[in-house]
Amino acid sequence: MPGQVELFTNHPSLGNIIKKLHQSVGLQCCATHLVDCSYLMDCNKYLSAVTLSMCAKIGFEEVPLINIVSKLDLLQKLGRPQMNLIDLENIAGIHYLFWDGDDENDPNSKPSFNKKYGKLSKNLCELIETYMSHEGYLLLDITSREFICYIIGNIDKANGYFEQPEKVKNPKEAAIDYNAIEMYVQTEAV
Repeated sequence: MPGQVELFTNHPSLGNIIKKLHQSVGLQCCATHLVDCSYLMDCNKYLSAVTLSMCAKIGFEEVPLINIVSKLDLLQKLGRPQMNLIDLENIAGIHYLFWDGDDENDPNSKPSFNKKYGKLSKNLCELIETYMSHEGYLLLDITSREFICYIIGNIDKANGYFEQPEKVKNPKEAAIDYNAIEMYVQTEAV
């Protein structure tokens, strides 16, 4: 549902449909919330994206949710992000992005977003850290098979797929070494 946050923030219909599918058919669902990597270029945009991720988590409370930073393959064109990619694995500590670096004694300095809305940002960060302290973002580079397998592996874990190995019907899927892929992704993201 690209750009359609209203479907899960304003009305419970989508959650009810997913719940009904789980009850009647036994369908295991996992929601993924995609955040464009361009949101990493500015800490205020990143806070906006994390806030939306929290809304998605609340909207899909009955379904496992995985947060993903997408389009990592385009990051070279955008430049260096304001935060380290490794810090995305855990949202705890997001408040450290919002410090006020303006010179208060300089009458010519314009008030920054942090100076104007710093208290709001810090309160949002506190709420996010309280509600999503163990959450984080997975990285997705569509050009890398390893990153895609890593995402699929995490979705399978969230659905409990690995707890039921009899469900693995594809021999190619059974041959995937998810632990090796996880190690590869962690070293590549650094």
